Amino acid sequence: MELKNLSQVTALGMALTLVAAQAAPPAGLPAAPRTIGTAVSSGNFLMNNRTVPGSGSIENGAVFSTNAAGSTLHLNGGVRLDLAPHSRGRVYQDRLVLETGEASTEGAYRVETGGLSVTAAAGARSAVGFESDGRLKVSAESGPVRVKNQSGLLLAQVLPGRGILLSPKVGGSAANAMSLTGTVEKRENGLYLTDETAGITVRLKGSELDKFVGKKVRVSGKTDDQAPRMEGIAATVAVDRVQPVGGSGKKKAAGATVGGAAAAGTGLSTTAVVVGGIAVAGAVTGTSVAVNRSGRSTDAAPFRPQTISQ
Repeated sequence: MELKNLSQVTALGMALTLVAAQAAPPAGLPAAPRTIGTAVSSGNFLMNNRTVPGSGSIENGAVFSTNAAGSTLHLNGGVRLDLAPHSRGRVYQDRLVLETGEASTEGAYRVETGGLSVTAAAGARSAVGFESDGRLKVSAESGPVRVKNQSGLLLAQVLPGRGILLSPKVGGSAANAMSLTGTVEKRENGLYLTDETAGITVRLKGSELDKFVGKKVRVSGKTDDQAPRMEGIAATVAVDRVQPVGGSGKKKAAGATVGGAAAAGTGLSTTAVVVGGIAVAGAVTGTSVAVNRSGRSTDAAPFRPQTISQ
């Protein structure tokens, strides 16, 4: 009896081994790509340079390109990703690496391009795309959208109904160059300023800043990378120059140096601010969502972006 049971166990083990061997890919061959969702288009699209008509499964890490029609991607976990016509990027479960064109997202998802990272909050809808002049446009339809660089510096926080345009380094500005506009606020542990365009709050570091408390100014300087990180604060800025906004005469033109320091050299343009060496300007919203709810593109024009460098 014992021998019979042993034979049965041996036979069962051999059967399970055979089933596992049949299910596994042959030795030396890669496993099948993981599917992360489905794509739908009114025309066709390319996935890893293969033409797919109408609809198909999306492989994790696949290079996805649209043609004359946009595509809607429904990813596992509930994220919706819309790609405009003539757009291209590499699609992952948690992010899209956008190379050309425009994408809109719905849900907690990240779009990376040119060293920048755009992340929408859960339930938020946002759009990221290149303008014809190469600037990157980021819009928030619902929920906040955060833009960071490769080092994790918060460049902008876009609130619902607003949009921004980001340009490469301006005037050779260093990656830590800052030029912001807002009202100086005194808190228990220091002075702060919330920029009106980028929507970020920074802590100000420098002498003779107390006299600007409660006043709207434009400050320029550089991020203090040695300063401790603070919750809700993008960076600590070592201020070189302060310029009151709304003044007149020579005082407005000359501005004021802080602690005798020279001007930062980042410029004091009133049309854009500089955050981490990137120019950030306000943008008109409402025209950048790539694909509407029907899955059809709202704009069939091709995009020819320039690289946004860090």
